[in-house]
Amino acid sequence: MAINDFLLIAPKNELEAIAIKNEILFEEGLPRLEAGAKRPRSFEDYLNSALSATSRRDLKLRYSGNRVARGRLVIAVGPTSFQEYREVFGKEGLPDSELVKKLQEEGETAMHDEWARLARPLGLTAVVTDGQGALVLGKRQGPAAAGGVGVTEYKDFYHSPAGYFAFTANPNEVSIMDTALYFLLTNYNIQRSSVLQIRTKLIAAHLGTGETDIVCLVKTDTPSSHFAGNGPWRKAERSDKYRLLVRVGLSDALSFLASNDVVYGTAALLSQRELF
Repeated sequence: MAINDFLLIAPKNELEAIAIKNEILFEEGLPRLEAGAKRPRSFEDYLNSALSATSRRDLKLRYSGNRVARGRLVIAVGPTSFQEYREVFGKEGLPDSELVKKLQEEGETAMHDEWARLARPLGLTAVVTDGQGALVLGKRQGPAAAGGVGVTEYKDFYHSPAGYFAFTANPNEVSIMDTALYFLLTNYNIQRSSVLQIRTKLIAAHLGTGETDIVCLVKTDTPSSHFAGNGPWRKAERSDKYRLLVRVGLSDALSFLASNDVVYGTAALLSQRELF
C-alpha cells in the first residue's frame, strides 16, 4: 500500500485536530441508502427489519459522519451488517471496483454523498509501541491460515491489533478504551496493566470500500522480548492472524511505509510526521 492509499477522514482542520485529542462522543447516525431510495431509513426502522433478517452478531456499526461540538469530536454511528459490507466483494474477496463506482455514483446523485450506498463498517486500529518505544507491527496471514473469512487483499500486509466495534443500539455504550484493550489482549496478549497510554490520533478509511477505523496510538511498557518469535504474544487468542511481528523505530516509520504494504489505518498513522 502506497503512502496515499488511504482516506484521511479526520482531523482535516484545526478544530478537529483539537477535538480529537479530547474525549470522543458517539451519536445515532444513518444506515446506508438502499437501492432506489432518496433518503436512508431511520436507525430504529433499519434495526427492526434487520433483526428479523440476520443475526445480531452480523450487525456492525456504520461510520456515518462526524462533527465538532463544544470542543469534542462527535461521531455518528448507524447500523449496518457484515453481510452488507461483503456485498462489494467478488469471488476472490477483492473489492469490485466497478460496483463500488456505481454505488458511489448512486449515492452522489441521491444525497451528494458518494459513500451513502456503502456499508462503511466502523472499526478500531490500535498501533502499539513497546517498552523501548518501537512500533510493533504484525505481518498478516492469509484468511485460510487465520481460519476466518478475512479480506484477501490484506494477506502479507502489515497491520496492528484491530477489528470492528461491537454493535450496540445505544451509541453511548461505544467505548474506544475498552475496544482497544480487547484487541490488544486478543491480538498481542498485552495485558491492561502494561498499557501506559491510549491516544486517539485520527480516523482513516479504505479508499476502495469506505471501511473506516478510529486509529489510536498505544504506549506500553511491554518488553521487546514479548513480541519476538514464539514469545508470549503467541498466547493471544487471535495471534494466528499474523505470521510474525516486526519492530519499527519511530524515525523509520515513513521509510517502512514507503517500502511495505500496510493496512489503511496503520498506514495513515505511520504517515504522520509527529506520532506522539
